[in-house]
Amino acid sequence: MSSTVSHHKQQQIGANNLMANEDQEEDGDEEEEDDEEEEEEEEQNLPIDCYVCHQSPAIYAPLGCKHRTLCKRCAMKQATGGKCKKCGQMFFQLKKH
Repeated sequence: MSSTVSHHKQQQIGANNLMANEDQEEDGDEEEEDDEEEEEEEEQNLPIDCYVCHQSPAIYAPLGCKHRTLCKRCAMKQATGGKCKKCGQMFFQLKKH
């Protein structure tokens, strides 16, 4: 009987450890997302050349992915939609940043 109880306790401890590890992994994922958001915010403050003409500052971004990739002139040419020049995600609207 005591071996059954100790086996049950081991299973409980194992399950608790597994849940704790999953919680730690989720916390790690959240920290990585926070780091990526901070990097994107820092990048938004730096001047970036247009991904199309490479001559003017990129001040427009697709609404979906929000990658600032187009200058005003190139954005007006793609105002009805296209693919993000950085990630390839389809977009149908642009926003000035």
